[in-house]
Amino acid sequence: MSVSFYGHGVVCFKLKDDFLSCEAAASAFGFIKSYIVHNAEMREYVLDVESLRKADPLAMSLLPAMKNLCLERRKEFYVSGLSDSIRDEIVKHSSFKGKYLPAITRGYHTLSERIERLGGMGIDFGKHLLSLINHTGDFAFEVFQAIRHPSKIRWRETLYYMDICGADALPIVSVICFLMGLILGFQGALQLQKIGTDIYLADGVGLSIVKELGPLMVAMIATGRAGSAFAAEIGTMKVGEEINALTTFGFVPSRFLFIPKLLAMVVVMPLLTVFGDFIGIAGGMAVGHFKLGIPITPYVNRTLYALQNIHLAESLAKGVVFAILITIVGCVKGFESDGDAQGVGRSATSAVVTSIFLIVVADTVITYLFS
Repeated sequence: MSVSFYGHGVVCFKLKDDFLSCEAAASAFGFIKSYIVHNAEMREYVLDVESLRKADPLAMSLLPAMKNLCLERRKEFYVSGLSDSIRDEIVKHSSFKGKYLPAITRGYHTLSERIERLGGMGIDFGKHLLSLINHTGDFAFEVFQAIRHPSKIRWRETLYYMDICGADALPIVSVICFLMGLILGFQGALQLQKIGTDIYLADGVGLSIVKELGPLMVAMIATGRAGSAFAAEIGTMKVGEEINALTTFGFVPSRFLFIPKLLAMVVVMPLLTVFGDFIGIAGGMAVGHFKLGIPITPYVNRTLYALQNIHLAESLAKGVVFAILITIVGCVKGFESDGDAQGVGRSATSAVVTSIFLIVVADTVITYLFS
């Protein structure tokens, strides 16, 4: 089953199979019910059965069940794309007497609906942005409280997150950064060999890794590992009513869950970045030594000559900023998660996508400032 939007506030559920069994109907109704419950802003629902050719008689109860569900919530319900045979089956085996629509062949029928849909997307984006800013303010206050009362920080959990976000990430960071160094080395060697400036491979690889690719690759890995894990963890706690339990027992959920993750990420991300920088430079050095025949000592000396303290400071600054962004977005998406399994999955996905977008924006700003 797929979900499509037909103008702002109108949702279409499309059945893809040509046969509707009782199990498929029950599964479809559960999915549709969950969607309707958690999307109160939608006003009309359409069930597109254009591809349906045959159905189990008991499966026809899906239509009156959906109609009753929409009526309870004061929503409009339509059936689209009914063939004559399926319509006869409905009359014979179901009590459904609802509204029918012709088959829908495209997602947006008019220019006004396209504009309306675009406006709805803009409103949703604004709501998410305001929520992110609001949560960021709460988190900033909790950081201030943690600085004032460091004894109240959950140090054991902080060390736990440092372990899973730092030590456990070393193997994948090593592999990715080394391969990036190899790729840069091969690409640079192809061009530098033409003009006899092989030694400058050390400059290109060193600067590219330290200033840009090292922090960026580590941040992408941390986003996929830590950011999604933070969102899924807090989202699962929300499903299990653990967030409400913390509030009932007098704990501040944002302080209890956010501070250990933030401290762990701020500590381990710069360390992972420095480690990734060295591994990436080693990958470029391997290409320079084995492909171009550059001795290791001249390569190292040239790399040290090309790199300056400001370049290492830029790399560390990016690591710290990326750590803060990943933690904030992961925790915010977890707190905003819907109270079901699908909501937890959506929050984890949204945390990764949003984090990557903000990381690229922050990387652009920091690169401009250091340039």
